[in-house]
Amino acid sequence: MCCVSCPETDKAIAAGMSPDYVADCILHAVCAQDSEVLIGPLLYRVAVYLRNFLPNVFFSVMARRAWQESVLYSKES
Repeated sequence: MCCVSCPETDKAIAAGMSPDYVADCILHAVCAQDSEVLIGPLLYRVAVYLRNFLPNVFFSVMARRAWQESVLYSKES
């Protein structure tokens, strides 16, 4: 269930990580005294590292992606 008012599960929630897995990752990070924890699919973690270490690459990829989305949106209208 995605929220109290809607009975069906959202696709993003259904495809997400289990609460047990996330809790285990957080507990492991707390025990290891890590100051940061990245929990998510590989693509999202790579995006975080790209933004920190190669911001020009990250922002050019994001700009191209935004442009492609705008082209697709304009074709649908």
